[in-house]
Amino acid sequence: MDIKKLNPWNWFRREEEQRPMPVTWSSRQPDYRPLMQVQQEIDRLFDDVFRSFGLSSSRLATELGRLEQELPLRPTIDIQATDASYILKVELPGVAEEDVKLEVRDTSLILRGEKKREHETDKGQYHHRERVYGSFQRVVDLPEDADPAQIEARFKQGVLTITVGRRPVEKPSTRPIPIQAA
Repeated sequence: MDIKKLNPWNWFRREEEQRPMPVTWSSRQPDYRPLMQVQQEIDRLFDDVFRSFGLSSSRLATELGRLEQELPLRPTIDIQATDASYILKVELPGVAEEDVKLEVRDTSLILRGEKKREHETDKGQYHHRERVYGSFQRVVDLPEDADPAQIEARFKQGVLTITVGRRPVEKPSTRPIPIQAA
């Protein structure tokens, strides 16, 4: 199986074309033919597995792309910790502020929302569509020192910034226990 078939576009193709890689076999160089045979056998095994699912290696990229399109919308989250707070930044491109809901339940921060499809006209024909629409939900478990009473959220240019205050955590108290002779 040629791995390049899985990638429809090789961004480094020109770079590879300009780098000459001469290969010569001589008695002083190790014989790599057994390794090449193992690689070919592995490629054949993968092709057999894909064929058993009704996929040829050329159709695999198409099927993987289709599966990726069917994945639910899942916004990415960056989490940063400072001494005073936790800062969560959630990317929500194309989502309107009024379509985002944020709530705290017990020790979880729940983010819900919906990216709505734009109004479409019948003037053009789509040849390929990668943008994802639909509802999403992310649940973030807050750490022990997070203060659910001190949460603020700001939405600016498609990024939701959530600031969660931190509180000091009580350390368990210890006391020595004397051991008496029996």
